[in-house]
Amino acid sequence: MKKLLLICSLILAQLLPLVAQRTDVIPRPRTMQATSEIVLVNDAAELLEAAAAFSASFSEERGTFPATATPFQLVTDTELPADAYQLDITQSGIIVTASAAEGAGYAAVTLQQLIMLNREDNVARLPVVHIADRPQFSHRGFMLDISRHFFDKEEVKRMLDVMHYYKLNRFHWHLTDDQGWRIEIPEYPRLTQIGAVRDSSLTNKGRQPFFYDDTRYGDGMFYTLDDLREVVDYAKGLGIEIIPEVDLPGHMVAAVAAYPEFGCNPARQVSVRVHQGVSKEVLNVGDDRVIDFLKCVLGHVSEVFPYPYIHLGGDECPTDEWKDNALCLQRVKNEGLKGVEELQSWLVEELGTWLKDEYGKDIIVWDELLSHWNDSNRIRPVIMCWRGLKHTEQAAARGFRCISVPNYPMYLDLIQMQPEDADVCEVYQGGYGPKDVNTVEGIYRMNPVQLMAGKENLCLGTQGNLWTESCSSNEQAEYQMLPRLLAVAENGWLTHSEKNWDCFRQRLQSHDELLDAMGYTYARHYFDAPEYSPLDSAVHLAQYIVQNAAPNQVGYPSQKAYEKLRRALGSSKLPAALAAFKRAPITMPVVGALYQIKSASEWYLAKYAGSTLYAKAGEGLHLHYTPQDTEAEMWLCESAKDGRFTFVNVADTSVRIENVQIEKAVQPVPGYSYIHGSVLIRRADGRVLEATSSGTVTYGTDEQLCHPGTWRIEPLEICM
Repeated sequence: MKKLLLICSLILAQLLPLVAQRTDVIPRPRTMQATSEIVLVNDAAELLEAAAAFSASFSEERGTFPATATPFQLVTDTELPADAYQLDITQSGIIVTASAAEGAGYAAVTLQQLIMLNREDNVARLPVVHIADRPQFSHRGFMLDISRHFFDKEEVKRMLDVMHYYKLNRFHWHLTDDQGWRIEIPEYPRLTQIGAVRDSSLTNKGRQPFFYDDTRYGDGMFYTLDDLREVVDYAKGLGIEIIPEVDLPGHMVAAVAAYPEFGCNPARQVSVRVHQGVSKEVLNVGDDRVIDFLKCVLGHVSEVFPYPYIHLGGDECPTDEWKDNALCLQRVKNEGLKGVEELQSWLVEELGTWLKDEYGKDIIVWDELLSHWNDSNRIRPVIMCWRGLKHTEQAAARGFRCISVPNYPMYLDLIQMQPEDADVCEVYQGGYGPKDVNTVEGIYRMNPVQLMAGKENLCLGTQGNLWTESCSSNEQAEYQMLPRLLAVAENGWLTHSEKNWDCFRQRLQSHDELLDAMGYTYARHYFDAPEYSPLDSAVHLAQYIVQNAAPNQVGYPSQKAYEKLRRALGSSKLPAALAAFKRAPITMPVVGALYQIKSASEWYLAKYAGSTLYAKAGEGLHLHYTPQDTEAEMWLCESAKDGRFTFVNVADTSVRIENVQIEKAVQPVPGYSYIHGSVLIRRADGRVLEATSSGTVTYGTDEQLCHPGTWRIEPLEICM
C-alpha cells in the first residue's frame, strides 16, 4: 500500500478516549472492527464535502476511479470484487481500498455517514475503525410511479440522492400507466398532449366511498427526452442504474385515449383513466400498427437509458377485448398460439427479441407472465415477483432469474402504522387502511430468498415500490419512503442470517438527525421521541404560535393577545401567559368580507387539510383536494346576527351556509390539545360542518382537533 500524504490542515490524529463514537451505519457493514481510539477532524465540513463529491463522481468506465482530488488515500486491489471496499480510519489517515469506482463510492458513502454521526459543529471525532464490506445482492432498488402523480426531474434527483446515501443502486422508473403517459415520443405527440391529462384524481383509497378530486391534472406533466437524459447523467454520477418501465399491453388506457386506433374498439371514446384497479381497455396486439408503435417507444427508451434492462410490465392484462377482436384472433392463428391467453407471451417475446437484437437489452416483467410463458421462447426475462414469495419459488423452479418484491411488505404506498400508533398529523393518509400495513420491521424481516433453497443465486435482489394513486406531493412520497427505504437498503445488503432487527432499530435512532440535516420528510413515529419538561413543551408551543401568528384573522386571537404571549417568552410567566392565550376569544368573520373555507383535517385516512370548500354545480357542498381560487371557492359573509353568520357562495348564490356559529376547536386528541386557527362551523341543531371521504361536505358530530369537522376560514383580498 502507498502511504498517504496527509493534508494536515484537514485531519489531526490524536490518541483520545472514545466518547460515545457512533458507528450506526446503514446498511451495516459486513465486517466492522472499531477500537477505543478516535481521529479528531478539525474541519469536518471539508472532509464531508470531499467524501460526498467523491461518492457522487463515478467514472463512465466502472473499472476506474473518479479523477477527483481527495483528502484520503485510494488503493487499488484488483482481487476485490467491483462492489466491495475496505475503509480504514487510522491515526495516520483515511484509506479507501477497492478495485473499481463502485466499491470506492460505497466506501465514501460510509465515511459520509460516520462524519455526520460523529460531528458537532465543524469538528468530527471519528472512530478508529477497519471496515470490509460488500453487498449481498446486485439489485437493491426503489421503484417510483410517476403516472398517477408526476414528480419533476429535480424531485426525482432528490430521491436518487437519498437512494445513493443508503447504497441503493437500481432506480425502477414506472413511466407510463392508465392514469397518465409521462414521456415524450416525438412521432406520437398526442401521448403527452392528451394521454398525460386526466379530468380528476383519486386522493384517498383508504376508505370507501373513494375521494376523487375533480381537478384537471397533467398538463405539461411529462419528461422530454432531454429531461430523461439529464436524469440519466445525474444517476450515473451516483452509481445508480435506471430501469425504465413501459407497462404493456395492459395499463395502456392513456395511450389508447390519445390514439383510439391502438385499442380493440377504435370507435369507442376512451378517457385517461382516473380510477385505480384494472381496466379491460388494452392494446390491440393483433394490429401491426400497435407493434410498430411499441417498437418506436421502446427504441427511444433504449437510446436514452444506457443500461442492460428495460421493464415491459406485463401485469394485470385482461384478455376480454381480444376474444372477440378479429385481428387478435388472426394473430393467434398466424402465430400458432393456443388461444388469446398466449398473446401477451407472444408480444413480450416479439419485443424482447427485437430489443435484444437491435439494442442488446434484456427485459424484466411482472410475475403474471409466468402463468402463460412458453419455456421454448428465446427470451428469458427477469421476473419481478410482486404477488408473494411463492412466485420467486416458481420462477426459480423454471430457471428464471428474479427480483423479490412481495407487495406485503415491500409496497410503500401502503400505510406504515395502525391507527393507535399514528400521530393524527402524519404527512400521508396512505394506502388501503388499517388491515394493509407495511412497517419498517416487516420490510427488514422479509427474506427475499426464503423459498429459493438451493437456487438463491437466481435472485438478483429486492426493492421497495411506491405507487402513487393517493400520493399528491413530493413531501408525501418522501414520508412513505423514509425510513422504510433504509430497511430495504439493509435487506438488500446483508444476508438474512446477518440481519438483526434489534440492532437495526437501535442504529436507526441516529438517522433522524441525518435525514433532518438533508431536509427530508420522514415518518417520525419510528424514532424515540424526545422527552420534554412541561416548561420546554410550553416554550416550543409558544414559539410556534408566535412564528405563525395570524392576529385578527378569523379563528385566531387578537394582536393584543399575541403581544402578551410574545412578551412572556423567556420568562417564568410563560406557562400562565400561554394558558391565557389559549382561552383568549377568537376573531369572527366580517360582514361583506370574502373568505375561503379550508379543511383543517389532518387525521389518518381523512387528510383533507388545505382542501377548499366549494359549491359543486347541482350537488351542493364539496371539497377540492387541490386548492382552487375560482369563484366557486369564494364565500361572502352575508350577515351576522346574535353571534351567528351566513355565508353565500359567490359562483352560485343558491348555495348557502346559514345561521352558523364559529367556535374555537378545543376537543383534544392524543398529542394535541390546542391548534390555533382551527374552528368549528356549527349549525343551529348542534351539528358541525364536516368533510367526508367521498369529497362531499355535510353536517356531523366529529369535533376533535385535526378531524374532519375542523376548518380554517381565510380572508381574501377582495371585499364585496
